[in-house]
Amino acid sequence: MTDYGDTNRIVAHATVGRSQTWISVAACRKQEGRWLRGFDDLVVGIFDVSKPFIMERDRGDGFERLKIKPGAVYAIPWSCDRFAAWNTNYRFPSIAVPRKWVRDFLDGAGVGSEDSVVKGSKLAAEDPVIAILIRRLVDAHTNSARAVDDLDDLYCDQSIGLIISALMRAGGERDIDNSRGPHWRIRRAMEFVEAQSQRRIILDDMAHAAGLSKFHFSRSFKSATGYTPHEWVVRHRLAKAREMLMNSNLPIAEIARSTGFASASRFGEMFRRRFGKPPRAWREAGR
Repeated sequence: MTDYGDTNRIVAHATVGRSQTWISVAACRKQEGRWLRGFDDLVVGIFDVSKPFIMERDRGDGFERLKIKPGAVYAIPWSCDRFAAWNTNYRFPSIAVPRKWVRDFLDGAGVGSEDSVVKGSKLAAEDPVIAILIRRLVDAHTNSARAVDDLDDLYCDQSIGLIISALMRAGGERDIDNSRGPHWRIRRAMEFVEAQSQRRIILDDMAHAAGLSKFHFSRSFKSATGYTPHEWVVRHRLAKAREMLMNSNLPIAEIARSTGFASASRFGEMFRRRFGKPPRAWREAGR
């Protein structure tokens, strides 16, 4: 777990995904200037403020004094000691990804390097894609009242992979055009999901079934189906649940369990979002 030091207070946190990423929200206090020791992880976060403020940083290779805009992204590579000062309080929703997971992800992708991720780590970058991904991860996992779904690990690891890829491209690495991915491999992954209807499905498992790295598999799957692996798994399981609602008298909680959802309430929420009615109302309307 990354230690943010005594410059702020962690107000919410969670450890998620196969990557064991630490997701947190910090309340950062105004600082006139201090040295901050390097983290063990790759930390990527958002400056959550209502108006611009001034921040200064010296990473040892030059002094920066920047006007930070609300929603700007701050990416800090591992082992990066720095001098920082800021003239206001702010919130810092962030993720801390273990360096080993970053290395394993890049090795599996066959592209990029740790150096490219470090080069792409910047103070106050304006990257709406990274900002959206981080905010969704933080909002979803730091609310203790939220029901944990079996699909969370898949979504979390997939999102973190996209964030690393974005930093890699920002560091000067070219992405891979894998739009011609072999569709028979995608069918193998789909068959694997069908055979594992009641268990947790993570991105590693689907990629392994397809015989591809996680990076290549995610791109090939989206190209072949139009959906990310997480989106497709959700739609597939909801379609199967809808069929069971019409063709059986099983209790809704049993249908939720048998189609891979952690709770009936979470299943009901996702079913209503997908089909416009909660499961019970949909069953009654069809009979």
